[in-house]
Amino acid sequence: MRYSLIGLLFPLFWSLTPGLCAAQKRLSPQAQISVLTCAPGQALYSTFGHTAIRIYDPLTADDRVYNYGIFDFDTPGFYLKFIRGQLPYQLGAQKMSRFMREYRYYRRAVQEHRLQLDPTEKQAISDFLIHNYRPENREYQYDFFYDNCASRVVDVIDTVLAGRINWSSIPPAQVSFRHLLDPYLQHRAWDDFGIDLILGLESDRIASFRQQMFLPDYIPQNFAQLSVDRDSLQSPVWSEEQILLDFPREAIATPWWQHPLLVFGLLALFAIASGLVLPRSHRLQKLDYFWFGASGLAGLLFVFMWFATDHEVCHRNLNLLWANPLWLLLLPVLGGRLAKNWERGLLYFNLALLLPVLLALPWLPQELPYPVWLIALLLFFRGIFRLRPNVRA
Repeated sequence: MRYSLIGLLFPLFWSLTPGLCAAQKRLSPQAQISVLTCAPGQALYSTFGHTAIRIYDPLTADDRVYNYGIFDFDTPGFYLKFIRGQLPYQLGAQKMSRFMREYRYYRRAVQEHRLQLDPTEKQAISDFLIHNYRPENREYQYDFFYDNCASRVVDVIDTVLAGRINWSSIPPAQVSFRHLLDPYLQHRAWDDFGIDLILGLESDRIASFRQQMFLPDYIPQNFAQLSVDRDSLQSPVWSEEQILLDFPREAIATPWWQHPLLVFGLLALFAIASGLVLPRSHRLQKLDYFWFGASGLAGLLFVFMWFATDHEVCHRNLNLLWANPLWLLLLPVLGGRLAKNWERGLLYFNLALLLPVLLALPWLPQELPYPVWLIALLLFFRGIFRLRPNVRA
């Protein structure tokens, strides 16, 4: 399992800077530290929810929220860095009242779980977050599965508790990262399809009990099963939940007639039928420019995400079996006979790559979305039709 730099650097920071920690803002014995779990929103970027840490001291009326989900639109080269997975994310801090106004405006529910900490542990979390919020410390390299706004909160809690949480006591769940995303996308068929296309083999790894908490909803669910070792006694990590904002999760389902399975099923049926019924139709065969061109462009995207970005979740993508950039090399010759050996050889090669998708889709090491089978079927038959003699576009 991968850990963020918080777990590695915190002990060193704590041991070498006692003067700094002493100078940090002192919490009263009545201070409370809790984890805020925010429900998913309608926008795609908020589909999986959000997590933050709240520090509330009733004696000083100090009530602030820290979250690791901030990025700066003024970052030089913002869009290129965002696309390439090189955009630095930041720890942000704001007043609790402002935080709640935002989630009330977007009608997103917020739950609070108070951490069961002693005064020393509360002060340690406060000191670390204040130090981490300094401009020179607040940035980090975001990773969707392994280092995000939710996993950082888990790292902070685990680090301050000095490894006294017994993670190994919980049996690992046999659920992949990809399948953990499914409940959030079940009503958003095209978003689900697109995300499944862009994610590579890494997303089909089994997520450990701790790794599941890259999703905010799993933090309260999993921490409820954990305890902390204090003087050989096991005590719970936090209290029961408190609902701060309660809104129903509104799901806008994809209409059945717009579902990718139906859309690509009809396209595949049309492409195959047109080749059988009207094999020499110039207009119908010109659609091969679209079938092959779209698949080749998708392949270029997958290659770019694999080799030109730091998005590890997009590396080693087996969708390249059907979305092959080599389809693009066929476009200049679709207007004439497929007579040259290199042209036929290239087409045979592309058709051979489609066979694992057509014959072994459920058994591939990467789970491909089922509409891909229909796309591969379409491409395979159109390729076969192209190999017949006397076929012109």
